[in-house]
Order: sequence, then structure tokens, then C-alpha cells
Amino acid sequence: SAALDGMAQSSKFGFTLFNTESVMMGDARIVNNLDTRKNAVNWLLSTEVKGGTDIKAALCALCEKGDADTILLLSDGEPLSLGIIEQIQRSNAITRVNIEVISLAKIEYSKHYLGVVSKLNAGRYVEAEPRD
Repeated sequence: SAALDGMAQSSKFGFTLFNTESVMMGDARIVNNLDTRKNAVNWLLSTEVKGGTDIKAALCALCEKGDADTILLLSDGEPLSLGIIEQIQRSNAITRVNIEVISLAKIEYSKHYLGVVSKLNAGRYVEAEPRD
């Protein structure tokens, strides 16, 4: 919610969730306002998170589609490797989408790889604060 609140009112956004398959919130990007932010957060909270995301396929598909100027990746980083990061870079070479990362990773090498993805794609890397 805070990320959406910080966006300009004229901004457009959309959500694509990658579990074992891709699920989009609506067919098109929507204009940022109080009602759309509230609906988006409610949609996101009501969607079942299953895991099993193919990070490479998800990021490459979004970069190649070229609809977004920024992707916010919320992930535990499993499985990432240098080879996968190189493929993401190739997919993003023309569209140059910024990839912002919120890390849920617990394993150090996953944190490292998520950080590399954000750094190479003009994004920022932050670690989510754990809740007990």
C-alpha cells in the first residue's frame, strides 16, 4: 500500500502475480487514485500465494512485453543463478525496465542474486522486515 501511496496521481499501474502461473489484475494498467489503490490492495491480499515462481520466465515476459517502466519483484530469490540473471539482462536490453526488489530471502546467496538483479536493472534492493 505504501508503494502505491507514494506514486503520482497520474501514474498507471498493474499487478501481475506469478505463482505456478501468471495472474493479472484486470486487462490493462489503471490510473492511480484512492479507489484504485484500495481495490488493488484488496485484490492482492485476497489472492492465494502458491510459490513455485519461475523468476526468469516472469521477469523476461514482463520486460519483453514492454508495458511497464518499473517492475516490483517480491521474492525469496529461489532459484536464481548468474545464468538466469544474464538471460533477464538480455530480455531487458531494449525496454530497459527498472526492476525494484523486495527480498524475502533467508539464504545469503539468494539475497546476493536478488541484489544483483536490481542493481543491473536500475532498481533498488530492500529486505522485507520479518514478522513474528
